[in-house]
Amino acid sequence: MLESGSGFQTEHNLNISGGSSRSLYFLSLGYLRQNGLVAKNNYDRYNFVLNLDNKLADNLTLRASISGKTQKTEEPRGEIDMSGMIGYAVREGPIYAGRKSDGTYGYQDNYCPEGWLDSESFRKDKSNNFLGSIDLIWEVIKGLTLTGKAGYNYNNYTYDNFIAKVIFDQYKTVGPNSLDVNSGDNKMVTLQFLTQYNKQVGDHSFNILGGFSQEEYREDWHSGSRKDFPNNLLYELNAGSKSSMASYGSATEWGLRSFFGRINYSYKDRYLFEANTRYDGTSRFPADRRWGTFPSFSAGWRLSEEAFIKDNIHWIDNLKLRVSWGKLGNQNIGNYPYQSVFNLGQNYSLGGTLHSGAKVTTLANKNISWETTKVTNIGLDFSILKNRLSLVVDYFDKTTSDILYGISVSSVLGLTPSAVNAGEVKNRGFEVNLDYRTKIGSVNVGIVPNISYIKNEVSKLANLEQDIAKGLFVSHPLNSIYGYVADGLFVDNNDISSYAKQPYGAEPGFIRYKDISGPDGVPDGVVDPTYDRKILGSSFPKVTYGGALYADYKGFDFSVIFQGVSGLKKRMGSYQAYAFYNGGQIQKWQADNRWTKENPNPNAEYLKLTNLTMSSGTIQTSSFWIRDASFFRIKNVQVGYTIPNSITEKMKINRLKVFFSGDNLLTFSDYYKGWDPEMGQATGDQSPFYPLTKVYTFGLNVSF
Repeated sequence: MLESGSGFQTEHNLNISGGSSRSLYFLSLGYLRQNGLVAKNNYDRYNFVLNLDNKLADNLTLRASISGKTQKTEEPRGEIDMSGMIGYAVREGPIYAGRKSDGTYGYQDNYCPEGWLDSESFRKDKSNNFLGSIDLIWEVIKGLTLTGKAGYNYNNYTYDNFIAKVIFDQYKTVGPNSLDVNSGDNKMVTLQFLTQYNKQVGDHSFNILGGFSQEEYREDWHSGSRKDFPNNLLYELNAGSKSSMASYGSATEWGLRSFFGRINYSYKDRYLFEANTRYDGTSRFPADRRWGTFPSFSAGWRLSEEAFIKDNIHWIDNLKLRVSWGKLGNQNIGNYPYQSVFNLGQNYSLGGTLHSGAKVTTLANKNISWETTKVTNIGLDFSILKNRLSLVVDYFDKTTSDILYGISVSSVLGLTPSAVNAGEVKNRGFEVNLDYRTKIGSVNVGIVPNISYIKNEVSKLANLEQDIAKGLFVSHPLNSIYGYVADGLFVDNNDISSYAKQPYGAEPGFIRYKDISGPDGVPDGVVDPTYDRKILGSSFPKVTYGGALYADYKGFDFSVIFQGVSGLKKRMGSYQAYAFYNGGQIQKWQADNRWTKENPNPNAEYLKLTNLTMSSGTIQTSSFWIRDASFFRIKNVQVGYTIPNSITEKMKINRLKVFFSGDNLLTFSDYYKGWDPEMGQATGDQSPFYPLTKVYTFGLNVSF
């Protein structure tokens, strides 16, 4: 078992605000310290925010905002990172000793999480962020405002990874020690100019906005590494062997320029209309495909302002219909895929000597352009009972076209093709938000539930119907799981001989894959990967829901936040799902519910115990290993008490509140026992993960 950390967290925040009628300020300082569940795993963050608002003249305002944070993460590591260490701790069986009394360690293969944790190995990540912006707002005449904005965002980071030389025992030493150092920075400069005009003419209201914006981004990074340090306490690059030194570095930059406009119109605050348009140009596309136009329109009708409702149905406070359509563009597709770029580090041999070289490894796509998303939305806003009950319902139809997709090609080409605008994905569904607030005696109570349903499907994929490796299938959801249909477990050898021929060496107690089709479209007695696999589900949820319950009474307050998802499937990672996989261990549920010769249950929860390897046919993707990952979770519970003003006034305090909060307290799910369905689980050998934590917080809020 890995040595555990305390999991203790502490957070402190200080807010100061003040000013005069012409000048306001706000300052916030914060510190967060988190100790992880694994020893030597810590996180520290310092942050600040300063906002200034100054009225230079009656019609001229200057606003400035700066914020920054510095954060540091420390993790233990060995030949793999901390998540991998946890994965191998899950794999390591109880037959392997941890730290022995003589100071040596038990180990499996080259892996010893306990030895790694005790070693001088580490990963240290440090980063700093600064964000500054300034706005100058000039009201030229009544209703006409000019605004100039400038922003600067700067980040720098260092990632240091040191792997110590570790002696497990007299027979096993893992080394040599090594150090990797990575550093870099990135910055974005944003400039924006806005012109806004507001005008009221009788019952007609107009708001017109036009503007220009520009973004410039650049990132530089460098890395270096060496091995064979004199000992595990010297981990600066210069202390390592020069014979193993290596260095790398590169840079990337892009720019985006936009012109945009918006018109809002309202008649008697009853009929509403808005039109927007953007004209965006990016450096990431070739000159003849660089610019894109992206319009949007919306309209609203407040029926509750019509006389037939306002004068006759008094319990309706608000009833509004909305409809909108818009087109958006996405240019975040990597840097300059339309250019033929030489990749360095392509070494070649000449005269028996290795020389550095460069070559084109990616086939450029000269026709690449914007991804586009078209969204249609129809909505209803409804509130009654003096706004105690509110309902918001939305139906949406979202189609993302020209999605950049990397088409698989034969290696004979010798080049990797760039992505092409070849995919299309549709999302249709609805969202419902309810808000009910009332008072029962002296108790204020409320419930705020929400639910959304999404039907997701890939509607176009170049000229293909499916890409199995990427989980993409036309007319099916993203993240589709494709595999065999399990038909229980084989009972005995007679069962094997009388059943369809399997695509692996079947044994009693192994999974029966169903023969669902053949070359002629009907079952042919042979289970074949071409004809007998199908869509088994998707890890894209159909239904997402959540909400909050709250109440307060004479200074006491109580709230519960919950969330859940439904309609998704997941396949667990290797060591979590398979007993004895690649020398891994067994879990109790596998031992208690397995198939045995004495009880050859074809519907047993787990198959016959055997040493499963990466090539074992019975662990191929099939419905046997797929689980319903739907869950309902109590995300947060908070109880607080605000000290009465009669007491705090004597203490010269404006407000004093004490509270207790608990996060991730309960989860209800039929997923694998002991595993969290919300976590991303890899299917590879290490199956890295970090356990979900329950967090208990005791806090104090003080305002002076």
